[in-house]
Amino acid sequence: MSSQLKKILLKKIIFPIADRFMGTNISKSFKQIECLSRLNKENLNNWQNQKIRDLAIHAYNNTKYYRKLFDKENINPSFINSIEALKKIPVLTKELIR
Repeated sequence: MSSQLKKILLKKIIFPIADRFMGTNISKSFKQIECLSRLNKENLNNWQNQKIRDLAIHAYNNTKYYRKLFDKENINPSFINSIEALKKIPVLTKELIR
């Protein structure tokens, strides 16, 4: 079986069946991976940075811990826009959780 045929089989039959019966989003994820694989390095970095920013904003808006931490450290989650900027956030350790 050719790789192109396998890809079509997965996209058109296997993934939709898994999505329906297992409640997954494999089809959507596969489409996103295909789109991302076509991006050049600059656009991929921009996409990654946007996802990092979205995650920081989500953490700030939805968890007391990160809201307090960001406020204490004077970090605006909207300015967390790269892997380098993530280094400003202190690491969450087991000791802090306890």
